[in-house]
Amino acid sequence: MRLRDLNYTHLLYFHTVAHEGSVLRASRVLNLSPSTVSGQVKLLEEQFEQPLFRRAGRGLVLTSFGELVYEHTQRLFDAGEELLRALSHGEARRPIRVGVSSVLPKLLVREILVRAMRPDVRLTIEEAEAEPLLGALAARRLDVVLTDAEMPPWMSVRGTSHLVVESETAIFGADRFGEILRNHAPTEGLSKVPWLVPPPGTSLRQGLEAWWESTGIEPDIAAVIDDSALLKALADAGLGVFAAPERMTDAILSGYRVQCLGVIPQLLERAYAITREPDPEEPAVRAMCGIGPRE
Repeated sequence: MRLRDLNYTHLLYFHTVAHEGSVLRASRVLNLSPSTVSGQVKLLEEQFEQPLFRRAGRGLVLTSFGELVYEHTQRLFDAGEELLRALSHGEARRPIRVGVSSVLPKLLVREILVRAMRPDVRLTIEEAEAEPLLGALAARRLDVVLTDAEMPPWMSVRGTSHLVVESETAIFGADRFGEILRNHAPTEGLSKVPWLVPPPGTSLRQGLEAWWESTGIEPDIAAVIDDSALLKALADAGLGVFAAPERMTDAILSGYRVQCLGVIPQLLERAYAITREPDPEEPAVRAMCGIGPRE
């Protein structure tokens, strides 16, 4: 079966029957005769060569295959309703699909996304690990991916990495951890406090491990967390210290019950915007990448 073989009217009739639970109720919603609705759904089943419904008492329930089709038609008609709402309000917001690596600090993500916010743009943001996001970028399901590292050379995905943020790294934690650090030499003190860290393999974790090794720090890792917001929430509860971009200090101190315990100037945190093309056409994506408007 090819895309052009799909009959969207048949899909609408099927979707309405599935939603209403019977052909009779669906026919009232569609303002059609029950025989017309039933006949069109039957044609769709013949096209798919699989049953979509089975009888349950006086009503109909979806087969496992029907549930799969219904899930996809729900997304299809949700998108159609969204289009109609936009047109009815005279809006023509361009959808920009942004993938955000879960390890990126949310305050840093906010700084990048603000660049793209404008009246003619609607952002759809998906958060996940970097690798599946880059796969979605290659498949054109995303327009840009924000992550903590450049495109990995081992990935068979074409893309361009744009450095959009660079900052020294600071250490944050509750007041009691600051007292420990004041009463001990730096290496000893930082080995005594519990650490809240991102997963192995992330850019920040690799940088921290190299710094720990070079300074002789033996960290007490209390938790490994891939969600930067949750990591800060645990630090707010006094459960450990964490590292974050120094440029976010004011926002972190105003939002969490922590203090800045020190800065690691040799450890730089970076954020990248990765696109399929080196010179993306969309102005909002260009803004996130730090690229000026086209002439």
